[in-house]
Amino acid sequence: ELMGNSQLLSQMVLNAVGGDYYEILTEKKYPSGYAATCTVAGNEFKDNELPALVGELPDLSAYDTIILVYPLWWNTIPMAVKSFLLKEDLSGKTLLPIVTHGGSKAGKSEEALKEACSADVLSPICIFDDDVTGCRKSLGKALEEALLK
Repeated sequence: ELMGNSQLLSQMVLNAVGGDYYEILTEKKYPSGYAATCTVAGNEFKDNELPALVGELPDLSAYDTIILVYPLWWNTIPMAVKSFLLKEDLSGKTLLPIVTHGGSKAGKSEEALKEACSADVLSPICIFDDDVTGCRKSLGKALEEALLK
């Protein structure tokens, strides 16, 4: 099975800090190719389209901290992530973003997260796309630093 960068990072996070895993899934399937996915994502942003999500949302009431792993799309969070955040009540929770990027670091995603949810949003941990497979040690250190504050 092919695993994307966000899935791989999520597994690394689980190995480092434990917890539970929830994958944001949409009704529509995104193309497998990069250029085609960029086109679809660009149209979602242009049309302010919030993709419908599949499956039951997780019960986050027992959690104080949510670690959200996502790719930077068009310099911000994917619209599917926005769909998820608008449906969840994250009041009183801390959100630790981990973002994969091609050179723009977190872009404008931190601001988008703050607009989409009521959580206390920490500074994002940014991982360059090409560095994902070898970032286990640096990710663990970054998680430790972020979660101990």
